Order: sequence, then C-alpha cells, then structure tokens
Amino acid sequence: MNEVNEEVLSEVNEEVLSEVIEEMLSEVIEEVLSEVNEEVLSKITEIIKKRHFLSACNDEKLEYKMARRN
Repeated sequence: MNEVNEEVLSEVNEEVLSEVIEEMLSEVIEEVLSEVNEEVLSKITEIIKKRHFLSACNDEKLEYKMARRN
C-alpha cells in the first residue's frame, strides 16, 4: 500500500510540477514579448519621426529652389 501511495504522489507531483513550469514559461514568454513589442514600437516611432523630419527638410529645400527660380 505504501508503494502505491508513493507512486500516486510521484505522479501527482510530476503533474503539478509540469503545470507550474508551463505557467512560469507562459509568464516569461509574455514578459519577453512585451519587452520586444515595446522595443519594436520604439524603433518604428523613431523611424517615423526621422521620415517626417527628412520630409520636412525636403519640403523646405523644394520651397527654397522654387523661390530662387522665381
């Protein structure tokens, strides 16, 4: 009877441990993805700002050239 109890406990412990590990991995994956998403969003925002700046510079150059022609 004692062996049966130990075997059942061992199986239960493995199952519980498996569930705990799965939950922990899920949390870690969520956290990593969140950080990656924030970094990607930051890079995209930076690129958009640079493009707006370059576009504004090009607009000013074009206005300057047009003014010089007239």
